[in-house]
This record gives sequence, structure tokens and C-alpha cells, in this order.
Amino acid sequence: MQIIPAIDIIDGKCVRLSEGKFESRKDYGIDVVEMANRFAHAGAKFLHVVDIEGAKAGRIVNWFSIEGIGKIEGLRVQVGGGVRSEKDVERLLAIGVQRVVVGSLAIRSPEKLKGWAERFGSDKFCIAIDLKNGEIAFSGWQRTAPVRLDTVIPALLSSGFTSFLSTDVQRDGMMTGPNLDLYKDLVRTFPDARWLASGGVDSVDNLRLLKQTGVAGVIIGKAFYEGTLQYEECVRSVC
Repeated sequence: MQIIPAIDIIDGKCVRLSEGKFESRKDYGIDVVEMANRFAHAGAKFLHVVDIEGAKAGRIVNWFSIEGIGKIEGLRVQVGGGVRSEKDVERLLAIGVQRVVVGSLAIRSPEKLKGWAERFGSDKFCIAIDLKNGEIAFSGWQRTAPVRLDTVIPALLSSGFTSFLSTDVQRDGMMTGPNLDLYKDLVRTFPDARWLASGGVDSVDNLRLLKQTGVAGVIIGKAFYEGTLQYEECVRSVC
């Protein structure tokens, strides 16, 4: 199981939200490129980067920071947060981003997303299927829709997408443990998908239990920033 540090950006700095609420924002006062370098020096090979301002605006905003992270040698990156246009996808891939995280389009414009897959390759995308109160959350988690997973996910798989991310929004940034039942169900129901878990991780015991669910990786944010977990410790716990 892959350990993936998260970097959330507002105005070029590292922040964390709780349950996706913008009013819960906590600033860490750390430049995101500096933070990415810290993770790289700790041994991280892959980062999950979210442009929080972009998620709200519906377009990538923090290009300078993302480009800076992309220049770090030996570090692979997936980036999300408001990706709505083909132009943004093209630019992200051109600056070295390995995967573009897309959420809203998977729900609102699946045909458009399919067209992107045909142009850029489905392996260049990670589909975010985030849940809030049992419904799919999108548009920066500010909106929800009662969409059936057993309809959405098979259609995405048939279009060639295999990389998926799921966050339990109500646990994100809360450090109350991950929703293990959610990931067990996702892995069991959609075994052809490569699932990344996100939200709530605060201990190595969480990681061991997540590994048992069969997820391919776990994204960790707040626990790293608060010093509750260290990257090296997490890697050792699942080896």
C-alpha cells in the first residue's frame, strides 16, 4: 500500500480544511514547494496536490506553486482542484504532472471526460469519487448529488479509467480514523479499480487496517502537518 502525502494550497502556502469547509481553514505558514521538498527528502516518491482556491473557482489558480513542485527531481505528482477545461489538463501534463485528479466532470460531464481520455490517455487521470452524507460530493465538496456508484463507476471503468480516489468528506481533516467499511465495500464491489483512500488517518494502526481493505494507497495530510505521524514511520508500518 502506497503512502501519499497531501499538499493543499491557498496562496502558495500549505493549509488544511476540516470536512471540506473553507471556514475551517488552518494555515501552516509553509511554502508548498518547501513542504514538497521535505516530503521528498523523507523518501516520498508521489504527492497528492490540491489547489483549494482552484476547487472553489473551477479552474487551476496556483500555477506557480504547482510548477515548482513539478520541478523536484524524483517526485511524481497528481494534481486536482477545479480542473474543468482541456487547456488546464494540457498545461498540467506539460509541466510534468503524472495524473490529473478530476471529480466534478465525472459526475456532470462524463462524455467530456471520456474525450479527454481519448486525447491524453485514461492513465493520466485519477477520478475522485468523494462522499458526503452518503452522496457524491463535487465542486470543491460544496455540492452533492444522489448518484448511484454502481452506475457511475462501471461507466468510468468501461472508458478505461482505473485510478480512483475516494474521500469520506466528514472525516477529512478530523483525524478520527478512516471509514474502513467504505473502502472494504469499494474494493469488493469494484475490484478492477485501483483505489486510494483519503480522510481521517491519524495512526499507524489506521494504516494497517486500511491495508487489509485492499486499497492501493492512502493519502495523508493533517496528521503529517500536526506531527501526529511521520512519513518514514508510516512506510515502515505497512512494509
